[in-house]
Amino acid sequence: MSNLDNITHKIQSEAKAEAEAILDRAQKDSNSYLEGVKAELEAEIARQVKYAEEKAEASKDRVMAGARLQARDQVLSAQQDLINQIFDQAKAKLIAMSDRELLNLVKARLESYEPETGDVLILPLGRKLALPPEIPVEYDPQLKSGFALRRGGVSEKHDYLEILEFQRDDLEQALLDLVQKA
Repeated sequence: MSNLDNITHKIQSEAKAEAEAILDRAQKDSNSYLEGVKAELEAEIARQVKYAEEKAEASKDRVMAGARLQARDQVLSAQQDLINQIFDQAKAKLIAMSDRELLNLVKARLESYEPETGDVLILPLGRKLALPPEIPVEYDPQLKSGFALRRGGVSEKHDYLEILEFQRDDLEQALLDLVQKA
């Protein structure tokens, strides 16, 4: 039986060695597989982190751009409000111009004007100016400030509110330039 024991022992030893070799290979294959999976996971995590960072950066850029646009719109709105206030104050001053100031403007215009028969000075309703009697005066409810001279059916208007509105675009740009410098 010793031969049989030897053979059995040898078979068991070989089987044990082969099992250990298989286990060793399986352990190495398992470690290699795990390393591969780990590397893939780390690469996927890195891709996901990079994607999240890029998405966060893009979101930040959109938020910043939106904030800049909102700030710009607020500045433009404030500038437009300021310009509207300036024009409203200018209109109020033109409407509230005293009779003396209006008389001075009319006289200055009439100095360069050669009166003819049929000429008429047109004033806003409620204005009473001390003008020479040879200058006929009419009153126009449409005229809010200034005056007009009518000669032969043609009126030369000096309605300061209309002139202000006509010049508004040019004046707005000049006012904006002043506001931006301040």
